[in-house]
Amino acid sequence: MNTFRFVLFIALIAMVSTSCRKKLESGETAGAIKATMEETLDSTGTGRHLILDFATNKVYACCNFTINREMMREGNVITISFGTVNMPSTCLTSLGPATTHIDFGVLPNGVYTLQFISGTVSTSTLTVDNNQYKLSSISGTNISFASTTLLKVPDNTIWGYVCFDSSGTYPALLNTFFDSLSIIGAQNSSFTPGDYGFFQLYAGNTFPHDDGCYHSRLFIYKYTGSNPRLKSLVWDYWGLSKQTFYINMHTDKGYNYMSW
Repeated sequence: MNTFRFVLFIALIAMVSTSCRKKLESGETAGAIKATMEETLDSTGTGRHLILDFATNKVYACCNFTINREMMREGNVITISFGTVNMPSTCLTSLGPATTHIDFGVLPNGVYTLQFISGTVSTSTLTVDNNQYKLSSISGTNISFASTTLLKVPDNTIWGYVCFDSSGTYPALLNTFFDSLSIIGAQNSSFTPGDYGFFQLYAGNTFPHDDGCYHSRLFIYKYTGSNPRLKSLVWDYWGLSKQTFYINMHTDKGYNYMSW
């Protein structure tokens, strides 16, 4: 009886999978889509890239469904056409939207017209300057944006957090670390509040507390010194993670230094 139930269970899975695959192969379109902007950081000197991540509003049975799409550019007009949803050969069995992302490369400062075709035509104006990417004049019903403004991480910026136990010598170690940062050239500066993609910044250079530490100090500084000095400083605290003191630091060049 147990063997029969197991065989029946496998057969039911195969039937559901086949039914789902046939439905998608019949040409199901992406429909309504949400887009999120992000910018890559650059350690090579070739420039940062703007990337748009797209996800369907509809949730599918596998979290690794993808969207067929094409991009065409003529001058400052960029057209993105979304097609059907693809079911992968292997299903990651967790619910999720169908997704895709598009790398726009390095976009010089200027004003661009974005056209999105997903059943209907939606348009938006993208303005790129030294400080941000900004979407405006959004029209259409099948495209929406998680945020219309993405701030660029300023050149020569470092940020991160220190996680620590509030007892014993750890507050003193915290002060020692920040004093050492100051000695090698980290400087306080005023940063514009907003969404930087890699972090959210509030007024007064404060962050949301989302690093998983009960006690932590988040930081953001201007730093024009060398990256090896930063790495060396963070690694000076290597091994203290076993005693609940660890550092996680990021740079505008895309480096990530951790003390554990």
